[in-house]
Amino acid sequence: MSAARVAVIGAGRMGGPMCACLLAAGHEVAVHDVDADAVATRVAQGARAATSPADAARGADVVCVVVFDDAQAPETLAGDQGVAGALAPGAVVCVHTTVSITTVERLAAGAPAGVFVVDAGISGGASGAQAGTLLTLVGGPEEAYDRAE
Repeated sequence: MSAARVAVIGAGRMGGPMCACLLAAGHEVAVHDVDADAVATRVAQGARAATSPADAARGADVVCVVVFDDAQAPETLAGDQGVAGALAPGAVVCVHTTVSITTVERLAAGAPAGVFVVDAGISGGASGAQAGTLLTLVGGPEEAYDRAE
């Protein structure tokens, strides 16, 4: 597997350990969270601190959205500082947040041309995130899956 440029939006109980695993695997990671301490922890491990979701996503191959809920996910993608405007064609946004399928469909429909949005629910809890053993259930185009894998 070759190294990728990954943005992690949400570095809390799930996203933080996911970020650590990505760094340990040799990926270049930019991280953004509303909690400065959560970001500082990942920066100490080698991540780049981002000032906004858009800043984290600039140049990313894959964006991992690990925010709290259905209300935060759309803002993270399509808000004023959202990732959508910062992504190049071919980038994949993995929505790991537990959201309704309607939210994922709306985000995918509103994505810039050539940017993929996939439903990528995670299972395994905080202990699985820390151990690097999360199960990811992906729904979306096969090309997007292949790129994100």
